[in-house]
Amino acid sequence: MKPAGLLLSVLILPVLADSELRERLRDRHVEGREQWIYNNLAAGFAKAQETGKPLLVTFRCVPCKDCMEFDGLVAGESAALREMTGEF
Repeated sequence: MKPAGLLLSVLILPVLADSELRERLRDRHVEGREQWIYNNLAAGFAKAQETGKPLLVTFRCVPCKDCMEFDGLVAGESAALREMTGEF
């Protein structure tokens, strides 16, 4: 294993082992919604190519209060957002 990979493993594994943190990382705004593909970049690219629509990719960290509010606005049940995602 390369040193960078080992360092990354050492830093990431404790985070993944923390179940409370894993729960905070889940994005409940997008689960089960047909307009979002969650945690599967390859599937997102495939769907964009299949439909000819653009792809929106967001990269996240451990969500703070402000990020969680942003997620609610972006991925929540907004009629305007649903209309836009139907067009794009």
